[in-house]
Amino acid sequence: MVGISSLIIFDSIKKIINIVDSINNDINELEEDEKMKIISSLDYEVFNRFKDVELPEIYKFISENQELFKNNLYAKYINQRFLKLAATLSLYKDVPKNYSVLNSVVNHLAEIRRLLNDLNSSKIALDNTNIILDNELRPKLEEVEKQVKDIERAKLALQNDRIHLIFEGYEEKLKNEADSWERRFFWTLGIGAFTVSLLTFCPDLKIGFWNYIFLKVLIFSIVLTLSTYFLRRSVHLRKQSDELGRMSFEMDALPSFMSSLSNAKSEEVIIELIPKYFARSIDQTQNDKIGDLMKDQLTAGTELIKASAEMVKGVKTSFGTSDSTEQSQPKNQ
Repeated sequence: MVGISSLIIFDSIKKIINIVDSINNDINELEEDEKMKIISSLDYEVFNRFKDVELPEIYKFISENQELFKNNLYAKYINQRFLKLAATLSLYKDVPKNYSVLNSVVNHLAEIRRLLNDLNSSKIALDNTNIILDNELRPKLEEVEKQVKDIERAKLALQNDRIHLIFEGYEEKLKNEADSWERRFFWTLGIGAFTVSLLTFCPDLKIGFWNYIFLKVLIFSIVLTLSTYFLRRSVHLRKQSDELGRMSFEMDALPSFMSSLSNAKSEEVIIELIPKYFARSIDQTQNDKIGDLMKDQLTAGTELIKASAEMVKGVKTSFGTSDSTEQSQPKNQ
């Protein structure tokens, strides 16, 4: 697409072409003697060369080299020279044409050659500049740009390091807590197994049959409740620890990813990542399950104690009734 500056210059050249055509038409309308005098002159030959060759040539040059006029100041400077030439030639548009007028017009049209030479010089300078840019400066600029990205990446890594250490420390803390709850789980199983073995393999314990059954059920219930609670706490904390480990790994890779983005895109990504890393809700699923488990176990334990108490009470009552009957029978005999 033709740039605005190029379009303005094209308009100025067209004004010059129209004026030159108008002067040529006026010459063709002269009396034959005056016309032949002008046509046979060297100035008319030069005039025709400007009209038929050099003006179309400069028009073509500007069409093919529009990158010269991306600089508005330079385009304005060239256009002012064309406008000045057009204004000067317009003074000869309505005057009677003769050899002297034609000579003056030809002398002014020499500015076209100077403009074309200046444009060619500018084109050569631009080409040389592009060669220097492509072969020398642009590779160095790319290298500098790469180094700047490396510096930005290092800067992001340093900024990210403190956050990463906080995540890593909390991850280690959760792992230690998970290991602690897991040890409690195994200690509970061990103590429960030891107590049951003690009751089973030590017949010297004088606690009664029903008390023995009640005690074993009570120990089993306590062991089941505590071991389930400890295991679920351990799993819950280990899950959180693994999640923080994954987030720490992602934050290690974040600086390299962010350095490849533009500033605007980086801000958008940061805004999207903030809720992911710093506004996360705590998973309460395991806590809810543990609460339901404790409630169920307490309810079951209470019912078990009541049932056991009723059973023992019924057995004692039964034994008491039997003793009374046995004591009353001899007296009746």
